Amino acid sequence: MKMRKISRGARALAFMLALLAAIPFGAAAKTIEEVQAEQERLAAEHEQLEQQLESLRADEEKALEYQQALEEKIGLTEKKIDVSRESIQVMDREITGMEKKLELSRQEYEETLTTFSQRVRALYMSGSVGTLEILLSSDSFSDFSMKSEMLSAVTKHDQQLVEKIEEYLQKTQQDREALQDMREEEARVKRELEAAQEELEGLYEENNTLIADLEERQVMTQDVIAQNEEEDAALEAELQRLIEERNEEERRRKEAEALAAAQGGSVSPNPGGSTVNLRGDFAPMWPLPGVGYGSITGNYGDMYFNGPHNGMDIGAGYGTPIVAAQSGQVLSAEYHWSWGNNVLIWHNSSFSTRYAHCSSLAVYPGQYVEAGQTIGYVGSTGQSFGNHLHFEVYANGVRTDPRYYLAGF
Repeated sequence: MKMRKISRGARALAFMLALLAAIPFGAAAKTIEEVQAEQERLAAEHEQLEQQLESLRADEEKALEYQQALEEKIGLTEKKIDVSRESIQVMDREITGMEKKLELSRQEYEETLTTFSQRVRALYMSGSVGTLEILLSSDSFSDFSMKSEMLSAVTKHDQQLVEKIEEYLQKTQQDREALQDMREEEARVKRELEAAQEELEGLYEENNTLIADLEERQVMTQDVIAQNEEEDAALEAELQRLIEERNEEERRRKEAEALAAAQGGSVSPNPGGSTVNLRGDFAPMWPLPGVGYGSITGNYGDMYFNGPHNGMDIGAGYGTPIVAAQSGQVLSAEYHWSWGNNVLIWHNSSFSTRYAHCSSLAVYPGQYVEAGQTIGYVGSTGQSFGNHLHFEVYANGVRTDPRYYLAGF
């Protein structure tokens, strides 16, 4: 048992080292592109870990089913052993009874044989067993006939009695031998059942070790997944910091132009030919045209199983087009373990929006999009429990309530 524990511990250590080997340790990313690349790597790693965890759970489920089957077989074998043991005990009692009967029969046989021998000897010694002696001692012919018949009857009776006892002894001995053979066969079956039970118990113990090993691996995998998620959260914070830095640089670069635009109400062209209000104003449109406000299934700040909700959930049918709430540049369009297929759009120096759980995406990073342009389609990818759009608004890099900005609230 000790060797098994050491072996299982060694396997667990090797498994943990293999998991940790998948986590790179290096310098932090310096640019938005590097952070996004790291996020993509983490998303792929997270998906692989989730698949591995699912595989371990499936293996454990199979092992538990096998364990239950072994328990049933062990229980059935124990019952058979009990029946066999009881059968042997019954046979032992019957054999003991037969041995007692044999002993009594032998005594009766010996006594009868002795009596018969003594009677024949007495007749012979008295000399009255011959036909002439019977004739001479008889008063008449009828007396002679009667004495002859009596002597013959006594002799025949004693002989039949001896033969009957001999026959009984022989049959009893045969029955005893047959019962003894049956007992030996039952004992052989019992030994085989006990050997089978020992083998089943060995398999049961090995399977127990396997289940414990699978459970330990699941815990390790979950720990690595948690570490993966922490790293992803740190990268997300780093991404927001870099976005804020870029926004700050944009502010400084266009400070004079922004002030002039704010005073004159003018606008400045964007690379895509559209315009962005340089005052920093943000008036997003509803991201699901044709889907009413009544389809909101979750608001910012609602308490979910993993904490406060940081966006707005809008229920809609699978494949419903999702549009950009305001014109801007696509910062990322990728799969994330939590958001699923999602798009992050930078609108101006203060505001960005995210559209998560898409079934598929219609834009790519770096692309400039117009307000109302289709950027993806409603789905349920990532950590989602039904088709819907998870819509987030970032104000100066911090997620805030979309209701503050959407018209109609």
